[in-house]
Amino acid sequence: MANFHTVEDPLSRPIGTAGIFKHNEDGFTLIEFLVALFIFLLVASGLSAMIVTTIHANLHSRNGKIATTLAQNKIEEFRNRASLAETTGYASDPSNPLNEEAESGGIFYRSWNITTSTGPKIVEIKVTWTDYISHEVTLVTMITK
Repeated sequence: MANFHTVEDPLSRPIGTAGIFKHNEDGFTLIEFLVALFIFLLVASGLSAMIVTTIHANLHSRNGKIATTLAQNKIEEFRNRASLAETTGYASDPSNPLNEEAESGGIFYRSWNITTSTGPKIVEIKVTWTDYISHEVTLVTMITK
């Protein structure tokens, strides 16, 4: 009996399996693992940078809201006074640095300048603070008394 060797038809193979890349059915190769690890680290580093940026933006937004509230509260305090005659000129809050409740012991510095004129008084309230950089909120209004 003759021993015949069969030859496989190369056109019967699916595309991409021409024997160039031999896959190990037992698991991943080292190169596949390193490529996957590189892609994971690339995505993770991008996400961590985005998280840090989001945290800084949230902190800035929160502190900006607190500073604006501190300035608005001081303006309302001046509006509720019977007279602003004794409060002309530049002054700062004696409780500086302030916290969000306008009490001593925070990071906010509040100062004001009241300008005298023939008509209404111009009241400028400035609140500054430093977290990772310096910030400032300034509100200006006119009060007639």
